[in-house]
Amino acid sequence: MSNKKQLFLFLMLLAILPAYSQTVYQAKYNFNNATDTTTYSAFLFKYNNGVNLIRLRYKDPVTGKTIVAATDVDQFFAKDAEGKEDYNTLLIKVVKAKDTARGLAYKNITLPIFIYKLDTATGYHEPKGVCKSEVNPVMDAGANFNSEYIQPTTQKKVAPIYFNGTDKLFYNLYGPADRGSLTLSEPEKKMKMYVLIAADTKDPSIGAHSIMDIDKMMKTYDTIRKYIGITDSNYFLQVISGDDLNKTNIVNAIAKMKPGKNGIVVFHFFGHGFRVNTRDEYPYISLKFEPKDSLDVVKNALYMRSVFEMIKKKQARLNLVFSDVCNINIGQDPISTLIPGQRGDDTWRFNPKNVRSLFLDPKPFSLLANGVKNGEASWSSNKLGNFFTYSFRQTLQVYCGDSWATADWNKVMSELRKNAIELASKKCCSMCCPTCVKKMCRLNPVYTFR
Repeated sequence: MSNKKQLFLFLMLLAILPAYSQTVYQAKYNFNNATDTTTYSAFLFKYNNGVNLIRLRYKDPVTGKTIVAATDVDQFFAKDAEGKEDYNTLLIKVVKAKDTARGLAYKNITLPIFIYKLDTATGYHEPKGVCKSEVNPVMDAGANFNSEYIQPTTQKKVAPIYFNGTDKLFYNLYGPADRGSLTLSEPEKKMKMYVLIAADTKDPSIGAHSIMDIDKMMKTYDTIRKYIGITDSNYFLQVISGDDLNKTNIVNAIAKMKPGKNGIVVFHFFGHGFRVNTRDEYPYISLKFEPKDSLDVVKNALYMRSVFEMIKKKQARLNLVFSDVCNINIGQDPISTLIPGQRGDDTWRFNPKNVRSLFLDPKPFSLLANGVKNGEASWSSNKLGNFFTYSFRQTLQVYCGDSWATADWNKVMSELRKNAIELASKKCCSMCCPTCVKKMCRLNPVYTFR
């Protein structure tokens, strides 16, 4: 395919891909039974990594006090009459309602299970009811339930009644985009940042997902570098994809980098990968479309440890090297699946202290990571792209904000790994029926610090 056609395809896909990030519904419900006549309000928030946050508001039937409760939740698909998962019905189960400050459980409450039904027209699971039993997830005869989707522009007006006082979580979700600006030293004002993204956009099995990830990571690093204060003249972005994707072009792009001792270098690869043995944690990345045989694949591939070492030799202060590829035998395929989508906006909220810790720490630091460990296939979906990259972006977004008092790359990667494992184990195995092989529903990112 020519470069012009590749560019046209890329721009067309960017125009139609959803930019949704978070989904919020407000619901009112009651069970209207002999043991519970309380009317509840619920704030149903789905993060852009698929994790649900639910806040409940109600009057305690014993004390009469208005309660705002945080919750612990679990989510899973309902079972049909044959015991198989019903992908049309997603259940969000509240397993604990608790005080927002101390985490103490509230007792005078019926813990709800929210029933989400798949809207085939939009592809989203929408809240349609509430029940008490996951075995028989239907509303009781006397129960009432209604919900409305809250547009991103009005969420900030609706949300405050579900958060107590100066709730830090509310501040992080809906506070100012920036918590102040960074004050740069003179050397920091001159720092350079190189971002090299390489991706297989030609393979029909993964090309669309790679294009999604190219767009997301371009926006991610452009947003971060603008907040840091890296000027246009010191920001170098290069994307190698389509017919240009090959070993030589990647090696040459790295060779031309001149980040300086205070600079930042970032590398991402999206595509196919493979292992040559069962011991090494890191894969080779496949860089030739339609190779003649396995030897041709290996000859035209790059070993991720080698890429890491090439970049480290540029002697930048911060090196971030990522691949999101399979780490299995040549010829095995990555796994694509469908998972529940969500609606919303995509706003970065920066805490200058955390951004400085992650991107401006004067101590040299290098990170190498791949989306899966040796022997595992990578996962992707039409909604999210590659799961590892998706989890990385969302975790980085959280740690750049105020959700955590401190931030460092060890915390980011540890949380990312947990989120990616959760995403794969709960979403993949429940959605890739009827061919799901349980042992393949694994996603264990690996990473190394230097």
